[in-house]
Amino acid sequence: MELYIKTDSDEVRDMYTNIVNGLNGTGTGTGTGTGTSATFNLYFIKEQVIGPNQTATVDLGINCKLKEIFNGIQLKSNKLFINKPYWFIPNSLLGGSTLLSPIVPIAVGHESDSKKNISISLYNYGSHPYTIKKGVNLFQIATPTLDPIKKIIVL
Repeated sequence: MELYIKTDSDEVRDMYTNIVNGLNGTGTGTGTGTGTSATFNLYFIKEQVIGPNQTATVDLGINCKLKEIFNGIQLKSNKLFINKPYWFIPNSLLGGSTLLSPIVPIAVGHESDSKKNISISLYNYGSHPYTIKKGVNLFQIATPTLDPIKKIIVL
């Protein structure tokens, strides 16, 4: 599987490029990396406060596309790509918070509208405001079959 991360923000592109390069062990470069996990962490791009007993929609500033690759098929590019759905799931850090969030399947057609970023609605069931800090990762993308994401490309 290959994961394509697209954003219109230079700051968000740089953040994900550095993350992907860290996975690849290069530290610098183009934002193309390799992975062995079936999940990829997503990060908040700005600080946001959710009041007690309130729901807020948080824009992650990115649009993702997951492609399954079939090598060796005789095409011009010598590869066949099939767009795949993916899961948008909370990671274990969310368990220690007062936030509630669903596990959301993302349909294949979601990425067709390049202006539509991934966003999630969060409910704070606590009695105090909950601050989501910039750069925190509370969610991840998971492949539908838990096959590894072999390549990550930031556009």
